[in-house]
Amino acid sequence: MTAGPAPVDATADRLGAHAVLREDGAHGTCPPAYAPWSAGYRRTPTIDERAGAVHLGLTRCALDEGGLVEEHLHAYEETVFVLGGELELASDGGARRLGAGGYALLAPGARHAWRNVGSGAARWVELAFPRPRPAGGMPDTVFCGNSDLSAPLAAALGGAAAPTPVVGCVGATLPGGLELAGLGADVAGIQIEMLVDAAAGAAQSTLFVVEYAPGTTLALHDHPYEEAYVILEGAVEAEVDGQMHRLTAGDVLWIGVGSIHGFANRDDVPVRWLEAQAPQPPARHATRFRHAWASVAEAAAGPAAPASRA
Repeated sequence: MTAGPAPVDATADRLGAHAVLREDGAHGTCPPAYAPWSAGYRRTPTIDERAGAVHLGLTRCALDEGGLVEEHLHAYEETVFVLGGELELASDGGARRLGAGGYALLAPGARHAWRNVGSGAARWVELAFPRPRPAGGMPDTVFCGNSDLSAPLAAALGGAAAPTPVVGCVGATLPGGLELAGLGADVAGIQIEMLVDAAAGAAQSTLFVVEYAPGTTLALHDHPYEEAYVILEGAVEAEVDGQMHRLTAGDVLWIGVGSIHGFANRDDVPVRWLEAQAPQPPARHATRFRHAWASVAEAAAGPAAPASRA
């Protein structure tokens, strides 16, 4: 894994860790492990162990016009979201093209290859669940070459075959409102399109696109899982662990378990971002709103304490 930019405003190794990573326009470099099996490929690790992440990793990737990454597989669940250009994904399901807004879900062990079939460089974000191990650890990316991997791969997958990748594309208009207990009136200004979840075949993660209308806010809250945000359009004010951050297109925010955060769109245009969660949210108690639990604590502190028992 090649070194990427160090996180800005990172607070790791505690409940409530988070990191903000600014878009710097860098295209990264080709890691040594990829060099013999690719052409025109570059990557920048963005969310990794340096940020404090455990359940997810995020890498910014680029592929030059005509470039390729030969057939390989991962020992983790992977989702890919295309930011620009046009990629061809070749897998057991055939060859499919992904333009800007296109996405793919690849299960552990799914053999696949990438090719830039458009003009100019293609750019995308690659999300891994769990976070890839640092170089020197257990190999979690394997290039297939001409080897017959069927027997060892079947053993690694417990006899099951990796499912065919799931692909799709985000629409210009998001289809539905966010449904989450405790949002109240704020739900009216938030739109969401779910891309990847358990229903789509994911086992470790969810991935969706969120849009806030101008003036929309979301109260401070936290979760029992990690989240990653990639700002796609517009700008948002994020309060995270008592710190204020203004995030614009290309910026990345990682939030750890228990990190208290909220958002506000104070501009006059919508803001849209890509959001990933890992592990998948539980069926209940996935979100704790700070104001709700603060009111419980205040009510409990109101009456006088009972007299001590003899």
